[in-house]
Amino acid sequence: MKDEEELRMLMNQSEEMREAGERLLKLSADEEAQDIARAREESQWAWEHTLHATEERGREEGWVEGLQLGELKKAIEIAKASLKNGLDINTIALITGLDLDVVSQLKFEIENCSKKMENQRKNVDKSGF
Repeated sequence: MKDEEELRMLMNQSEEMREAGERLLKLSADEEAQDIARAREESQWAWEHTLHATEERGREEGWVEGLQLGELKKAIEIAKASLKNGLDINTIALITGLDLDVVSQLKFEIENCSKKMENQRKNVDKSGF
């Protein structure tokens, strides 16, 4: 029983170590204390396992959400490029998977942006800059 010998040697080092060793020996012999310690360890393990599983699920959900956001951004880029090249909104919605309302809104924004840029260009031409 090497562990017991080591414990006895440690208990001889100081009063605090002796007291701690005596408590350890007393608790080690107490069945109820062992049951409580086991229950605590199991509870701690369950808590850590649940926490780890929750963190993992959160990472997975974040990863999926990021992928979905990236796919949406790419679909919008494709829709904008298609609109600028004159493709009709129904075809764009079909190809990109975007709602027809979204494609219509993008078309409206592109047309308004183009009109504003054209007006600014005309104003610059008039002013001579």
